[in-house]
Amino acid sequence: MYGASLDTRVYTPGDGGDRAGLTAFFQSEGFKLYAYVILENHLHMVVQSENLSRDMARFKSYTSRRLLDYLVQRNVWQILDQLAFYKKAHKRDRAY
Repeated sequence: MYGASLDTRVYTPGDGGDRAGLTAFFQSEGFKLYAYVILENHLHMVVQSENLSRDMARFKSYTSRRLLDYLVQRNVWQILDQLAFYKKAHKRDRAY
């Protein structure tokens, strides 16, 4: 069944459920992370920041880099090739 094993628990920092390493990232970047839930294709977070738009851009960059590193390490070329194909034409400083 589609999504049957999806873990939709809401995690809070320090509860032992921080499998994605989000707490450490947010602490190092000046965010205050209150809770989050990771779903199949997105996540929800309750955060606080002095400059939310700047800090969310840094978060997106951080997670993108980790995902790309993960895909390269595991030789998942089908997805990497798709990312390279759909990359914005003006982004000439990166492969994906």
